[in-house]
Amino acid sequence: MNDKIGWYSPKQKTLNGYHYVYKDLFDNDVNVTNIDYKNQFKTCLFTDSKCVGPIYTLVKKQNMIYKVDYDFYKSYIELDSQNNFNDKLQSRISILKDTLEEWKWKPESSRSSQDDLIQEHFVEIFSWSALPYIALQNIYHHIKPLVTHLIDPCCGNGFHSYLFEKFTSLSCITIDIQDEPNSWVPITVQNGLDGLKNVENQESLGLLLSWIDYEELCIDLLELFKGPIVVSIGNYHTVSPNYMRKLHKDYKLTYEMTLMMPWGMTEQVEIYTTKT
Repeated sequence: MNDKIGWYSPKQKTLNGYHYVYKDLFDNDVNVTNIDYKNQFKTCLFTDSKCVGPIYTLVKKQNMIYKVDYDFYKSYIELDSQNNFNDKLQSRISILKDTLEEWKWKPESSRSSQDDLIQEHFVEIFSWSALPYIALQNIYHHIKPLVTHLIDPCCGNGFHSYLFEKFTSLSCITIDIQDEPNSWVPITVQNGLDGLKNVENQESLGLLLSWIDYEELCIDLLELFKGPIVVSIGNYHTVSPNYMRKLHKDYKLTYEMTLMMPWGMTEQVEIYTTKT
């Protein structure tokens, strides 16, 4: 271990009236480093002496909370021995630069680095709800006993599908009503409802719904879906109450996490399984 890091293994720590328990994916106590206890979102989970992402468990709410930094993607680059992630990223940045030049948009000279470009155009490059590596693995840990593949019927640029296909054992059916140049994964251009109808065997299929714009579409997708798991990404509780009622009627909430996005907003990720 790096002797410059102060290591310890607290079973729990009281902070602001709550108890924080540090666990790994298998509910074991883990070593953490005290970066700054006054900022609870900077406590990191370490695996094999490498920090793979900020994490803590808020016991009272049973909700995992992850701080997403603008440079969250660097963990994926480090873990990708084939350098595919970075190649994809650089290609998307290159296309973004070309688009900005066409729009006659020029950044200030002091804000022209790649980091600045990513900060300014984070959503276009990645997604509204970017998943840090440890958050992705935690989702995978909860859904892999029941599913072997996911369908992402409104995938946008395909970033979430790419993460699951590249960094887990799951395969993805990636669909959207329109294609995107240099998407993270190849996109089947199709109505999402038609795409879901075409999947005959849904016994081991998970439905990934990420920031679907229309509540009626969410409900229609749930009506068609016959698989065991729904992964719901986005703040639907305030904008799609009927979708949430339908979801809670037919499925049971089994896991949830909150993403603390770098621009100060929170976004929800919830996993639902069929009621037995």
